[in-house]
Formats: sequence, structure tokens, C-alpha cells
Amino acid sequence: CFECKSTLGWFENLPVLSFLLQKGRCRTCHASLPRLYPVLELSMAALFIAPFLLFHSWLQIITWIAFSVLGLPLAVIDVRHHRLPDTLTRALLILVILIAALYSWINHDFTRLWPATIGLFSLTIFYLTVAVISRGGMGMGDVKLAAPIGWTSGYFGLNTTLNSSFAAFLMGSLVGVGLMIFGKADRKSAIPFGPFMLAGQLIGIATISWRLI
Repeated sequence: CFECKSTLGWFENLPVLSFLLQKGRCRTCHASLPRLYPVLELSMAALFIAPFLLFHSWLQIITWIAFSVLGLPLAVIDVRHHRLPDTLTRALLILVILIAALYSWINHDFTRLWPATIGLFSLTIFYLTVAVISRGGMGMGDVKLAAPIGWTSGYFGLNTTLNSSFAAFLMGSLVGVGLMIFGKADRKSAIPFGPFMLAGQLIGIATISWRLI
């Protein structure tokens, strides 16, 4: 507990259920627990269930889950602390590379690994260029996150890269303009872009329409 510093038992960490049984309070000091916990737990459950309902390809399902497991905490950390931890972005990159390599090995088709490599470097260089030109408007965490996104979208094809990138910048622009309209931000306000990159990638995975599917 962040209030009384008591160590929570396993029965206090059951997703959603513990929050409901304890009425959103710590069993020791009765301090209110952040409602963010059950929201994130339900969101993760929805992200796990969605691909099994939407897709017929195991590659889509596993890739979606990989970006969900590591992407959701990355998005939350970026929103709350304006940073994307290297530990998570590096783990995501290693994970998606292994998924693509394993899928290629199982199907005896390694032709997509070259476009994936091109996607990794091209998207990383693009975000690095934007970060340099914007002079801090985009952080190095976004540049590092571009690597696993570029690898995956490149593996799936140019359409996926375009769809995910367009969706990310469109959503980021709409939210930024909306915040300025309602007086919640101005042109100099720092708006975390990582969540839009991750959401765009999920959209890209969901819109795949090529021969692997």
C-alpha cells in the first residue's frame, strides 16, 4: 500500500475481484486504492480476448498480445511520467523479432525478414529526424519505440506501416487540437506520443490484408 507501506498478500492482488471485495480500500489502513488498477486490469483482459474474436491468424493474435502485454504499461507510464522505459521497449523489440523469426522458420519462408529489417531502421530514422527537428517535441523514448513497431509493420508489409503510422499521427493530432480547444494545453505543452504509436500499431495489425492471413 502506498499509504501505510504494508505488503499486500496474494488475495489482495486478484485482478478486479480484490478491488471489489475490499471496496476499493486497503485492508490495513483503509486508504482508497487508485481506480486505475481495475481499469487497467479490465483493459488488459479485453486486449487479450479481442484478437481471438477478431483474427484467424495466429501470427496476428500473438503479435497483438505482445504489443498489449508490454504496450499497455508503456502507454500508462508515458502518460503519467512522460517517459518510455528502455527495459520495456527493448523487451518488446526482442519479443517481436523472435515471433517473426519463429513464424518464418515454421513456414520455411524468410523473405519477410528483410522488409522487417528495412521497416525497423527506416521508421527509427524517421522518428529520430522528427525528434531532432522538433527540438524536444518528440523524445528518444519514442524513437526507441519506433524500432519494434517498424520491425513488425515491415514484416507485415508496407500497407501496415502506412496504416499504423497514419493512425498514430492522426490520433495524436486530434487529441492535441482537442486539448488546445478546451484550454488543457497549448503549442508548447508536452503531449506523450507513445500511446498513439502503440494504438496505431494495434490498428495496423487489425487491418492486415496480405497473404499470411
